Amino acid sequence: MDLREYLRVFRKSWALIVLCSILGVAGGALVFGLIPVKYTSTADLYVSVRTTSGDTANELLSGTYYASQVVTSYLDVVTSAAVLDQVINDNDLPFTKDELAEMVGVNSPEGTVLISIRVTDLDAARAATIANAVSDVFESVVENELEATNVDGESRVEIQLIDPAVPSVDRDGWGMPTFIALGLIVGFLVGLGVALCVSLLDTRTHSVEDLKQITDAPMLGAIPSNQNDDERRLIMIGAPTSAGAEAIRKL
Repeated sequence: MDLREYLRVFRKSWALIVLCSILGVAGGALVFGLIPVKYTSTADLYVSVRTTSGDTANELLSGTYYASQVVTSYLDVVTSAAVLDQVINDNDLPFTKDELAEMVGVNSPEGTVLISIRVTDLDAARAATIANAVSDVFESVVENELEATNVDGESRVEIQLIDPAVPSVDRDGWGMPTFIALGLIVGFLVGLGVALCVSLLDTRTHSVEDLKQITDAPMLGAIPSNQNDDERRLIMIGAPTSAGAEAIRKL
């Protein structure tokens, strides 16, 4: 099929294509409305090694290197039972440890001593509360239970909350305009596909081009179609200068 054929199909089936496009838009809006609204809040932590005023440059550099190495191992601690069970108990959360673990995500940019703890929940305020609670408990577990203490009883690793989580005002995922646009595109393509299938399955002859595709016989002429039977029978009298009358005279 060439471009003209596609245009002919579009003109013939435009109502179907428009209907499918409208249904696609409605479907996109419906899908948007059915997807649960979720919000994500993130808390950022900074990991360092405690220093004293008497530390040399090499000791400071060694401490920084050590902190960058242990950050990776701390990522699994965030979602461990030691942290999440305490968060659940302290905040009376209606989740099990495994359910809360699915809500919590943690990552650390490569080559840094930063840890980002993000929590996704149906409630924006609760997501922020949980993220901050996980940060606080994680800090306590690392400093008081996992890392060795110095002569003063302090952990050699120090974790600081540098950017507390706040309730998000934007929902996760795509917005309604995106769903509507996708629905419109899908609906249009479906309508066009159905129209093309109907056209390909239609074996009737509609034009001179159709005749040329099924026979090599020469075309003597073509008489334009006229939907008015009375005018069709009296075209030589009623419209002697029309294209139909001229086509008859040529034959």
